[in-house]
Amino acid sequence: MANAGGRPTGPVPSRLLYDWGGLGACLWVSVACVLAAAMLLLLLPLRSAPQQRHR
Repeated sequence: MANAGGRPTGPVPSRLLYDWGGLGACLWVSVACVLAAAMLLLLLPLRSAPQQRHR
């Protein structure tokens, strides 16, 4: 049921955005989302190489 409830969360706001500002607004919001994802990526910790055990 959670999946069915979550399905309109993408198309409905994007349709409203398109009606409000057209394709240009959709593209600018898309750019903002990509930049936000890149900023969040910078917050992730760096993974160090696995340490090898010597016998």
